[in-house]
Amino acid sequence: MTQAWNEIRLDASLTYQIARTHASIRRVMESICKQHAGLNVNQWKLLAIVAKFQPARMADLTRWVTFDRAFISRAAQELEKRGLIERVAEERDKRLAILKLSDDGARVYRLVAAELDRVQAAAFAGYKQRDVSLFFLMLNTLDERLDAYQAVRASLEGPQPDAAPPRPAPRRRAARNE
Repeated sequence: MTQAWNEIRLDASLTYQIARTHASIRRVMESICKQHAGLNVNQWKLLAIVAKFQPARMADLTRWVTFDRAFISRAAQELEKRGLIERVAEERDKRLAILKLSDDGARVYRLVAAELDRVQAAAFAGYKQRDVSLFFLMLNTLDERLDAYQAVRASLEGPQPDAAPPRPAPRRRAARNE
């Protein structure tokens, strides 16, 4: 299966196909998020994760999103400023923030999620449910295997001077386009 890069067929290249599909999904999401809520995709992702796990500790959100704590903090501040989430101090440690959707945030979440559900239904139209389930199982498995591969590579290469922080623990993708 290993081929020289100049011999790889793009239609059979995992990296090319995933990147291409990601770009298509992102364009659709950007349009929907902007049109229905004035949000960017990353703000939507944080809103969706808060909706799923609320009340959610900010520190716990890093395992579900693909950006760092500083970015989460900035996105949370923007969503709070817009009245879409509420931030409350944790009872045991007032320095830690708990996030939950405001009533307006819940309304926006339902609106955007419903539209993304329609997009997903259109994308999977004609496929049997078992094939869709298998597709999501494959995505999760690929994610876990690539994380394991990267961990092995990193352990063999040793510490890198400008290495990115380790990736959070593997997560399970939802069957929704969030």
